[in-house]
Amino acid sequence: MGFNDYITVYDGYINLLDEISRRLLAVYNKRNSSMYDFDEIIRKDYDGYLSSGIISVLITSHIPSLVADDFKRYFPENPKDEYEKARSMKRKFYLHLGDTNTGKTYNAIERLKQ
Repeated sequence: MGFNDYITVYDGYINLLDEISRRLLAVYNKRNSSMYDFDEIIRKDYDGYLSSGIISVLITSHIPSLVADDFKRYFPENPKDEYEKARSMKRKFYLHLGDTNTGKTYNAIERLKQ
């Protein structure tokens, strides 16, 4: 910040970053049939945008909510309530513990073969 044209250079960098980011987002939206809004993305995480770029902010703050919405839509709220018939069966569960490389997987596969 000690040189005379700092503000001019900084403003130029921000303008260039914004222009490139808008173009990147337009291409991303076109390829993925999405409609992300540049201003909305940077408004929520401007510091992240300045330090990491538009795609990083999009991935960390917008896409996880899409995944969460899909989870809510496709997965039951309480999985234990699914598969009532299987849950009503009398079953046994075996926990096979041991150190690494002691044959746990091998033994499990051999048992499944039987």
